[in-house]
Amino acid sequence: MAENGIGARLVRKEDQRFLTGKGNYTDDITLTGQTYAAFVRSPHGHAVIQSIDTSAAAAAPGVVAVLTGDDAEADGIAPLPFGASLTGKDGEPNKAPPHPVLAQGKVRYVGDHVAVVIAETLAQAKDAAEKVAVDYDALPAVTSLAKATASGAPQLHDDVPDNVVLDWEFGDKAAVDEAFAGAHHVAKLDLVNNRMVTNPMEPRAANADYNTGTGETTLYVTSQNPHVHRLVMSAFVQVAPEHKFRVVAPDVGGGFGSKIFVYNEEVVCAWAARRVGRPVKWNGDRSEAFLSDAHGRDHLTTVELALDENGKFLGLRVSSKANMGAYLQLFSATIPTLFHAFLLAGQYTTPAIYIEMMSSPDHAAANGLNYAEHLEGIAAGIEEARAECGIEGRIIVTCVRHFGTERGLEIARQVVAQPHPLVVGFGMGGDEAAYPAGDFTEVFDYVAAAGMPCTVHAGEWAGPESVSQAMATLPVGRLGHGVRAIEDPGLVSEIAARGLVLEVCPGSNLATGVFPSPQAHPFNSLRRAGVAVTLNSDDPPYFATSIGHEYDFADRHFGLDESELRAVTRTALEAAFVDDGTKATLLAKVES
Repeated sequence: MAENGIGARLVRKEDQRFLTGKGNYTDDITLTGQTYAAFVRSPHGHAVIQSIDTSAAAAAPGVVAVLTGDDAEADGIAPLPFGASLTGKDGEPNKAPPHPVLAQGKVRYVGDHVAVVIAETLAQAKDAAEKVAVDYDALPAVTSLAKATASGAPQLHDDVPDNVVLDWEFGDKAAVDEAFAGAHHVAKLDLVNNRMVTNPMEPRAANADYNTGTGETTLYVTSQNPHVHRLVMSAFVQVAPEHKFRVVAPDVGGGFGSKIFVYNEEVVCAWAARRVGRPVKWNGDRSEAFLSDAHGRDHLTTVELALDENGKFLGLRVSSKANMGAYLQLFSATIPTLFHAFLLAGQYTTPAIYIEMMSSPDHAAANGLNYAEHLEGIAAGIEEARAECGIEGRIIVTCVRHFGTERGLEIARQVVAQPHPLVVGFGMGGDEAAYPAGDFTEVFDYVAAAGMPCTVHAGEWAGPESVSQAMATLPVGRLGHGVRAIEDPGLVSEIAARGLVLEVCPGSNLATGVFPSPQAHPFNSLRRAGVAVTLNSDDPPYFATSIGHEYDFADRHFGLDESELRAVTRTALEAAFVDDGTKATLLAKVES
């Protein structure tokens, strides 16, 4: 474990008070003279507000005030702003319809804020909110992103034709078109990135206090960025002058991005506190959160990739539709445009043309899949990769140490009893320090007796002794990691003499603190000692890596030139658990 930097242990300082119930969340704050807010929300996705009758609610027990959008406008409360400006294909800026803090004239989504009731207790506020009578004239609405831009679709905003706030492009279209025109192969994929809503431990909450003596407003709010709240609500929404407006973010209770925006309820609480001269608190419940918190994703995307005859990426073409909801949030339109486009630049060429995909039945079972179902899902992906891009893939079935020897033996029996043409090897992962390789000798002997080659994770968290034990007790021709062998020169010599191949993963070794820096990594030292080493990607989703990234890392930090990287690839292919014909074909590609 590194002492500093990536992989260093970080001591948490918050746990004592959280675990003993001493946290201080927004809803824990109760002020002198506290009142409570309950919002009247639209049951319609799209409707004209014909009238709002607040008389019955105003006369209800405990009610301090009932406020509507007309009241907010009369007090100079401005709509919530969109804080960015993007230019579309036509050279025009994005459209950003006004977003009133309480709806005026129309509601545009289920849960839209129509009115607010302020009362002495939360129960009284909720009871009175049910007495607000709203006359709606319901209009057609769409709930599908695909249908929102279709011909004849209901228009949500009069000044947003076709429900499109921005038609944006980025990159060199002519160059991409040229790349596709000369491509040997084009792969195309349609993706649906479903809508999601965050669900933090504490829902959004706000408690505002207005000091009638100083004219200062203090807002306690579940915010991921209180400075943004202060700026937006003072300078743009005009709740209070900035020098008389204080925003406090206590323990936030989880945010996940949704609490970085400025919301209607927070503005209304700050404005209402000034209007009634008393503190106003609102704490959203789960249903309100699902209706009114900023949702994420909901994209329809078509991706096209142009490749040459060797699988090298030539161009990438992406066309997306993004659901921005009824109104643009503070900077929401930048997420599917600027933030998305810059992340597409991960195109790279990699000399690694053979892929082995680890399949863990233990993890599959934990997710409700049996061995055969998990296997067929991975196999389908491998077959598609071969058909689309000519990429060969094989599967190494792995057991996990901490599930025990019996579970390992059960998996070994499944592998032998249910052969699959793409399953070419057996392996084991997990904490080699806590679960020694020697405990699993029976498991590995069983699959080896059936003619299946084996590999095992060793010499990463545990020292060279875990490598020695694996070599002495298991029938393996390869070792996952094995890098800690460098601590024992005699063991390094033995590995080289036996021709044992080390599957090295530099990225995860550094991320987890096995080595403190690229310079301290033993990849080159092992090579110079005659050990056969390969480059691999350990748990790519978790470590945000890939084979391409590992090769690029070796180029930049280990100084490997193209011929040396080809040699590493050749070693990987020669050690691959694959039939001789496929191996010969792949080796020929490396040499060409």
